[in-house]
Amino acid sequence: MIDKRKSEGKTNYKKRLYYIKSGISRIVIRKSLKFITAQVIKYETEGDKTLVAATTKELVKLGYQGFTRNTPSAYLLGLLIAKKAQKKEITTAILDVGFHNPVKGSIIFSFLKGVKDSGLKVEGDNSVLPFPTRIQGEHISEFAKLKGFKSKYKPEELVSNFNQVKEKIKNE
Repeated sequence: MIDKRKSEGKTNYKKRLYYIKSGISRIVIRKSLKFITAQVIKYETEGDKTLVAATTKELVKLGYQGFTRNTPSAYLLGLLIAKKAQKKEITTAILDVGFHNPVKGSIIFSFLKGVKDSGLKVEGDNSVLPFPTRIQGEHISEFAKLKGFKSKYKPEELVSNFNQVKEKIKNE
């Protein structure tokens, strides 16, 4: 009999067993159509316990004016959740990407770069991390200028807005 969560594509039990055996908290990233959510989760016998959670919706409250599901917002979310984790005295974690395909330079690895840059120890190969210009959103600004793209997200101001929010997160 096939397990329901496995057949629905919700749980990879091989990976989960590896994470549980390590005894280290998992930092989980999940993407929806509009937002990115991250949680630091610790396994307990009664069930998993969420220690810290953050979402890209919180970036808007910090003044972020860009789209909430792109490379720059993923990096900022990584910074934010790592800062929250450090306040709860969490120093190390394992990245749990679930069923996402880990593609070099993707949103997931932008998130990982943000987590690493804030000082949380997470294993990960640095060769898969996006370039700094991509993390800041220069590619979005350049595309907007090239195509004359207009949006409520003000893509031409994304890089300066990104740096302002980054400083706010670091100074919290």
